Amino acid sequence: MAFFLRADVRRGSATGVPAAGDNQVLPITWSDNDVTLWPGESETLRASYRGSDLGGAARVVSVSGWNVGTADVPAGP
Repeated sequence: MAFFLRADVRRGSATGVPAAGDNQVLPITWSDNDVTLWPGESETLRASYRGSDLGGAARVVSVSGWNVGTADVPAGP
């Protein structure tokens, strides 16, 4: 089980590497966050933010949780 998963949108590269420094896109509104998942379970989260807040960088989604490490993945267009 993965407890309290949290997703963030970050500025980064098309390969899914977050940019150095203050890279979190804010303000942002999520359909849900702090999600707990059982093995084999999934959930789709939706985020609303201004594309201009990316400053031309690619979108990277970072997911971390209380008992799991951080995973960074490139976000689609």
